[in-house]
Amino acid sequence: MSKKTPVLIANKQVLQTAAKSIDIVVTRVLSSVDMPRNYSRKTGILSYSAEDLQNAIRAIKNDGKKIREAARTFNIPESTLRKYKSRPEDLHQSPRLGRQPVFTKETENELREYILILAKLLFGLTPKRLKRLVFRYVEANNIRHNFNREKGLAGKDWLYGFLKRTPEITRRQPEGTSLNRIASFNKETLQTFYSND
Repeated sequence: MSKKTPVLIANKQVLQTAAKSIDIVVTRVLSSVDMPRNYSRKTGILSYSAEDLQNAIRAIKNDGKKIREAARTFNIPESTLRKYKSRPEDLHQSPRLGRQPVFTKETENELREYILILAKLLFGLTPKRLKRLVFRYVEANNIRHNFNREKGLAGKDWLYGFLKRTPEITRRQPEGTSLNRIASFNKETLQTFYSND
């Protein structure tokens, strides 16, 4: 019996070592997996339009249809019809799924205008500077967000979504200065430039 005990202990150590290496591999694999950038819906939730919803509520209120019957006719969940029947003021908003955006459309337009003004002043922002600027703006104005507080940056997903929503702003590689511009950048041309008002 005493001869088998060391074998069990050795097997236990082998198992512990194997478990640690598996844990390391799993951790590496999970940390390398990012959220998909181009998400496509996989459910049929919210497969009805705002017009269908309004027609269903109208049929319930005006035509006297039962909620269950209207739900089957317009292919809308009963619970949704009950909610909108009790709160008709929400009908004017289009139904949405998912997380609320960090910025309103007006705020994003202001940010877009600011970035374009900076670009006209020859001060383009790198993606990292833009993410830092957005994070500071959000923190200064106490806007709820899910950005990385440790790094002090807005996320990649926000940046990619923002660039997709604002096609006027593009990522470009800076160009080198041409020899003609270097040659013309001297004291005389600068004095001429600043003396002409």
